[in-house]
Amino acid sequence: ILKLWIESRGHAAYESGNGADAIDLILRGYYDLVLMDYWMPYLNGGQVIKVLKEMSKLRVPIFLMTGEKTLLRQDLILLGATDVFYKPFDKEKLLDAVDAVLKNNGSDAPLDKVHKK
Repeated sequence: ILKLWIESRGHAAYESGNGADAIDLILRGYYDLVLMDYWMPYLNGGQVIKVLKEMSKLRVPIFLMTGEKTLLRQDLILLGATDVFYKPFDKEKLLDAVDAVLKNNGSDAPLDKVHKK
């Protein structure tokens, strides 16, 4: 449903089923923002960020979503997340944050004009 929300704002969105696939997608494509759940199969969001940092590929803003209230926002930001959204999150607040990041990155391309490597 998150993909549909993002597309409803005129942005392209791609999905991954787990942390390992997310890394593969990020390394193969060009993305202006990564939005992922912290708890994913195989590799969690923190592990994905760590792998990307180790590969020097952490140049894209990353929003983490989690229902785990014991994960501290400041720790996740220090890890490399740009922002953290705790579930249940406000849909409009999340989409406004997505819009703001994409606008600042110059990604106002319509869905059919989004580029990938």
